Amino acid sequence: MKNGESYHFDEYLFSLQKKASRMIKQVNKLPFGNPRRDKIFAKLFGKYGERNVIKDNFICNFGSNISIGNGCYINHGVTILDSYEVELGNNVFIAPHVVISAVTHPQDANKRRELIIKKVTIEDDVWIGASAVIMPGVTLHKGAIIGAGAVVTKDVDEYTVVAGIPAKPIKKIQ
Repeated sequence: MKNGESYHFDEYLFSLQKKASRMIKQVNKLPFGNPRRDKIFAKLFGKYGERNVIKDNFICNFGSNISIGNGCYINHGVTILDSYEVELGNNVFIAPHVVISAVTHPQDANKRRELIIKKVTIEDDVWIGASAVIMPGVTLHKGAIIGAGAVVTKDVDEYTVVAGIPAKPIKKIQ
């Protein structure tokens, strides 16, 4: 898994997910703004910067594969499937109900129990609109904007707005 190769889920990985699930339940029971939430996130994530806001009903697989910079805002109901690395830069804004996935399955039905993992990188100053889906292996370059409901299957250039299913470039911004 850590080598970026496909793998089968085993008891050890299941135990890591159970641990993350317990921590997520703890944090989601605390009211928004409670400083204990940041302490739990700092333990859960591989890296957790300063001045971050993560709203209620956040969900992830492991937590330890998530790296978050400074000044990020993650709104209600965001799901990060971090079976592999998910890296957020500084000042990343994520709207409600976004899904970021670093994991998928083979199309071949005989191999579908395997998991395919690819790193997701979200660079500084990216804004992801409500209910967007970021697929495995995607890099959202600095200043990109992802339209609400978009399904991003390919890298997005710096300061580019994308929208649609699959997401396509709409315009360049400053």
